[in-house]
Formats: sequence, C-alpha cells, structure tokens
Amino acid sequence: KQLKQFGWIHEIACPSETELYVAELLNWRVQKLILEAGR
Repeated sequence: KQLKQFGWIHEIACPSETELYVAELLNWRVQKLILEAGR
C-alpha cells in the first residue's frame, strides 16, 4: 500500500488535534498523519 492507504488497521491514536497515528497489522507499519483544518 502507498502512503495514506491502509490494509488491515489494528490501532488508531490521536494524541493531539493535528496528529493521527494509524497502525496496520498486515503491512507491519505505523503511519503518522498531520491533520489540517479545511482540507
């Protein structure tokens, strides 16, 4: 999968209003997404 594409999501964490972490089980990776208002 490419960036911002997900296979089997295992866990989601949102430590702040602008950060989102997504952990995938099948791809064995964690993606950090930066959230921006109005997008």
